[in-house]
Amino acid sequence: MLIPRSHVWTPLQKRLILLAVVSGIGAFGGFIYNYERYHRELREADLVGTWTRVDAGAGGGYYEFRRDGTMVMLDDDGQPSNIRGKWYAGGSNIYVRFPPTEHRDWEVVVWHIVDISRDQFRVRIWQDDKGLAVWRRMKPTPGSKVDLSDIPTTTVDVNQ
Repeated sequence: MLIPRSHVWTPLQKRLILLAVVSGIGAFGGFIYNYERYHRELREADLVGTWTRVDAGAGGGYYEFRRDGTMVMLDDDGQPSNIRGKWYAGGSNIYVRFPPTEHRDWEVVVWHIVDISRDQFRVRIWQDDKGLAVWRRMKPTPGSKVDLSDIPTTTVDVNQ
């Protein structure tokens, strides 16, 4: 035997064992932090923006996912419609909740993410299970430049 059972640990050995255990716990904690911070599947910030459905079953229109967790459906001209809801992205799912109307109660739609990239994600909608829905991020359109040449200007004489 290398170390008999009657062996007494010296203070140096005890410190080395304690240092190895604390270093191991610290390294494990650092690994978990690094994974949670940089390598998670999906963050809510990844979905913020305006998206349109581009697959064959697309119904048109655009969805704007906002940072505060609200979602607004936009018309084809980019104006908000009266279809609004809340959304949450967690794990491999996106949960969209629409408020009640006179025709239905609260509706929760679960989108299971199959594939996601920076500008596109494919989901399977669990309620209908008809196939994949493909959403593409809309690029922000730059505002039109304002033409000020037709505005009449006046000159002011400061030496009056």
